[in-house]
Amino acid sequence: MKEKEIMKQSKLSNTVAYCGLICGICKYGQENCKLKCKGGDGDPNCFQKKCCQKKGINGCWECDDFPCDKGHFAHGKGFRGINIASCQCIKDEGADNFVKRVVKNLGDIVSYGEHSCQDPEDFYKKIK
Repeated sequence: MKEKEIMKQSKLSNTVAYCGLICGICKYGQENCKLKCKGGDGDPNCFQKKCCQKKGINGCWECDDFPCDKGHFAHGKGFRGINIASCQCIKDEGADNFVKRVVKNLGDIVSYGEHSCQDPEDFYKKIK
């Protein structure tokens, strides 16, 4: 892998939100967020953000209760499948490999709304 690509991937890995979304490639985030979730932007009332901060962990993938059924992981939430699959992939393979998979299979800018699903396996198949 070229040095420039490694640097880009490393920077993107630093934008992975507590819930597993990659803020650095999010179409909405490109237009509306300056600091990204962990940098101070994002919903201040986000369950995943508040819970991870309280527990002192980098993301839900590090939590003993993962996957819970709260916040973005609750049944009926539009991004439930994306969030759970993303966190599981990070837990299994690490953030750098996860970012690499997503960029390779979905592109440099992702509209997560186009991939909204309830079943984590549906999204996991898209990034394999």
